[in-house]
Amino acid sequence: MTKNALKDNNLLINVLNKSLSLSQLNLRHWDMILRQARQSHVISILANRLSKDELNCLPDRVKLHFEIQNQVSIRHLSAINWEIQCILDALKTVNQPLVLLKGAAYAISDLPVSRGRLFSDVDILVPFNQIEKVEKAFVKFGWVSTKLEAYDQMYYRKWMHELPPMTHEKRGTALDVHHNILPLTAKKPVDSSKLLSEKVPISGYENVYVLQPVDMVLHSMTHLFHEGEMDHGLRDLLDLDSLINYFSHKEKNFWDKLLQRSEELNLQLPLYYGLRYPHKILKTPVPNDVLTKTNKFLPKFPRLMDFIFTRGFRPNHRSCDDSYSVFAKWLIYVRSHYLRMPFYLLIPHLIRKAYVRRTAKIESEANNQQQA
Repeated sequence: MTKNALKDNNLLINVLNKSLSLSQLNLRHWDMILRQARQSHVISILANRLSKDELNCLPDRVKLHFEIQNQVSIRHLSAINWEIQCILDALKTVNQPLVLLKGAAYAISDLPVSRGRLFSDVDILVPFNQIEKVEKAFVKFGWVSTKLEAYDQMYYRKWMHELPPMTHEKRGTALDVHHNILPLTAKKPVDSSKLLSEKVPISGYENVYVLQPVDMVLHSMTHLFHEGEMDHGLRDLLDLDSLINYFSHKEKNFWDKLLQRSEELNLQLPLYYGLRYPHKILKTPVPNDVLTKTNKFLPKFPRLMDFIFTRGFRPNHRSCDDSYSVFAKWLIYVRSHYLRMPFYLLIPHLIRKAYVRRTAKIESEANNQQQA
């Protein structure tokens, strides 16, 4: 083991990718690992990734943290199952199947990736031509839009791939209703009907579906590499690591299907990124010939992408930042909006967001002064 492997900024990543022997870690190391994991929203995932033997060898104080997180994740899954049933009840009134995405899809499918993965909202996919009646059904069952300003409503309904986020007025649970996996204004749109036509039913549930395995992986890649906020970047990278590990062993001809499907859905670039960075950072096993095949999708500025994403996927903790981290995350933010909409829409949108953010900051500072 090198001294570099035990540096604070490498600790959590090296535990996750098995580059470190846990026996070499002392309480100070574990204190830093737990801080990094908690700030990155992956502490429950880390707890579930450790084997029973590894957990038994941990210091008691560290083991207690993980035992608590395991109980939290178990209660979380129970709550999500109840929320899924409530969503299904609303959709039944308009004869729409429930197609789950991301965290809820992983949980209902009982995939390894769901173990320890906490998420704050349920994401679903419905046909674009059904979006209006689906929204009305949810309103009748108590969900309300959280974006009330006229501009926000227009932004979602005219340009985005989902309705404005909804929250249940009694339970406070969040729901994201998608009609696509990329915005309507995206540079390379996706035909969502192709995703829905290959959906997979969930055993034991009536009219509940998830995306087929290769589509589930591609959606995870697409979501992550079109994202502008990296607070959950490491968690989402771990999603990909787990999905790839699981499906590459369970699905026949997985790699060939994944490559072919990326071209059918026009998602070759997210595939390139979605294999490169889990392999590079988490040591996710990807066959060399598959990596070679995806090199034909190489972005225009690969070194710049490495510069920003290797920093973006570091744990969301100050111990992992360097002098370029803020700049790299800003570039990721700008890039996400560039992919989301053309320049004639992007520039006014960013100016407006900056103005709103600045105004909110000034008002907050003024309120703090009045209270002081």
